Amino acid sequence: MALPESPKRTTALAMALAVSLPLASMALAAPESPLEYQNPCPRKAPRDFPAGSVMEIEDREPPCRFVFRPTGVRLEAVVDGSRPDPGTGVLMDGLGRFYSANARGYDAVISVWNPEGEYLTSFGREGEGPGEFTVRGMLSLYLDGRNQLHVRDGGLSWSVFSADHEFLKRVVITEPGMLAEERTTIILDNGAALAADDYRSDRSTYFRVLRPDGTLDRSFGPVEQKLAGNPGARLSRLISYEGGETFWAGPRFGDQDGYVVEEWGTDGELRRTLHRPASWYAWDEDLPMGPLQFHIDEDDGLLYMIFQRLTSEGIRLMKQAIRDDQPFPRDKRYTETEAIIEMIDLRSGELLASETYRVSDAMDFIPRDLFRGAMQGYAYKEAEDGLPFVEIVAVELEAK
Repeated sequence: MALPESPKRTTALAMALAVSLPLASMALAAPESPLEYQNPCPRKAPRDFPAGSVMEIEDREPPCRFVFRPTGVRLEAVVDGSRPDPGTGVLMDGLGRFYSANARGYDAVISVWNPEGEYLTSFGREGEGPGEFTVRGMLSLYLDGRNQLHVRDGGLSWSVFSADHEFLKRVVITEPGMLAEERTTIILDNGAALAADDYRSDRSTYFRVLRPDGTLDRSFGPVEQKLAGNPGARLSRLISYEGGETFWAGPRFGDQDGYVVEEWGTDGELRRTLHRPASWYAWDEDLPMGPLQFHIDEDDGLLYMIFQRLTSEGIRLMKQAIRDDQPFPRDKRYTETEAIIEMIDLRSGELLASETYRVSDAMDFIPRDLFRGAMQGYAYKEAEDGLPFVEIVAVELEAK
């Protein structure tokens, strides 16, 4: 998403900060894989956080730094077409296989790759029959706890495929916007869909759940009064889930002295709240700060987040553009935007790492998104011969 051409409204400005790092979907990690996560960062002993408690994260110098390490696994196209362009959306299932989609010129095709990056097969085509996609926009891919693949093609339904890529069913979408955005939708272990999006007319709750048959089950998570009373406020929240009975919901807009994230039960109960006061976090009604990535690795107790903000020069240029009713300078969209990346230890309540990068630099090494339940992700790149490829990247920490 690019910075807005006509920055006239606060909502448009909020979108301006959801820019630059081209980030996409999620998936499950293989238990005995060459991508197994290693983390030499020293960590404090776990603490007990009772249900319903608020975990305060101390704003101090963190002990570790990020390392973004290519694993050597690549999904690569070849000139003769025997291995296609993998596309910009990639998942990894519980067997370590990769699914990829949204390749240029192959809008309705999903490709499958083995854990070493070797091409296995492709399936899907344009149409309205079983296993076919209408492709009104890009394909959105999700996995459930049984390695079943759920695919939204932009229409009013989504398709479900078995772990062997056999078409199982098509589910009619009864709620607008469901499964339209991977960052604000998850598929629970039982095949139900949970969304924290901004599409519904009822703006009193953050979350809603569709049963596996597509009918609305429930809504929960009351919105703060100050946002519920503001028709222009965005209610979408990034969410992350790696299986089980709880999920995490990303930062709420409007917090003054830092960000707040929450652990919710899929039954609608608020389990835990995390408050991270941060000197770099500042809420501005005209120039709000936007979260770009939000990822939980519950097995290792880690929370990984990326925020995006304008530099001081970027803020000056944006406010000038607003005064002059002009677009934000195109050549400054990346150079005057910063990515702030943080890792929090959810078991001890400790900030492990916090670093700031210019987006123009970070795009070269930060993964587009991380795979569900793992501290690995992928980057979509182009080789010297012009052929696209996907590189699998591990996100690690090392002591300073």
